[in-house]
Amino acid sequence: MCRFLGYIGPPVDLNSLLFLPEYSLNRQSYNPRFQRFGTINADGFGVGWYDLSIRDQPARYRTTKPMWSDSSFQNIAGLISSGVVLGIVRSATPPLPVDESYTQPFTNSKWLFAHNGAVEDFIGEKGKIFRDYVQKTSSWRQEGGSDSEVLFSLCLSYLLNGTSLSQSLIQTLSIASEICGGRFNMVISDGKNLSATAWGDSLYLLEEAGPSKQGRVLASEPYDNNPSWRQIQDRTLVELNHQSVEIASINLESLG
Repeated sequence: MCRFLGYIGPPVDLNSLLFLPEYSLNRQSYNPRFQRFGTINADGFGVGWYDLSIRDQPARYRTTKPMWSDSSFQNIAGLISSGVVLGIVRSATPPLPVDESYTQPFTNSKWLFAHNGAVEDFIGEKGKIFRDYVQKTSSWRQEGGSDSEVLFSLCLSYLLNGTSLSQSLIQTLSIASEICGGRFNMVISDGKNLSATAWGDSLYLLEEAGPSKQGRVLASEPYDNNPSWRQIQDRTLVELNHQSVEIASINLESLG
């Protein structure tokens, strides 16, 4: 379910990042190549980006329209440039509604978050236990109530206590997988860093991305046939910033 793309590097315009590549995120909304769960991502899309010279909080655009049908956004995308971008096209997990409040990426303060996957039994008994746990743990008032937003709510409870991006993802993954299980490819940014987990679905990394070849992209699937794309092994954490890439196996047992 869903496809996402995260970019960090020198500023790049959104059109060249999200629309122009041969297998762009826009194309993945109607013709994904590597999607194992679902066949089309027509239940809306969202894009978040930063301009830290103006504010720490990201700008965000989201809609219930399929990405391919939103000519207005594509028209302005070439005029928006950013050094950190997070975009996602949505395939709603039944029976969740197609509603803007359910559309990613989610944001709070300086953070942007997206999830590709599904929490198992989310509307069933295990899901209720998970939702109740998060409600008691997090003080954030959710807009919608999708499984992805509940994951962000839990992640946010760690972030607000000073936990790093990566450890917040790991702690969230640990709780969600223990209570419910599921597929938890998650990505988060604070405007200076990107962290992501590969847990149950595809994730790829491209270094030397963008016109300057100095950027880095994390994506659910490659947006072109560049042989430099590297598939990230399942159950792996990836950490990116403007200077480095760190990749490590996820060992939930070490958390106790």
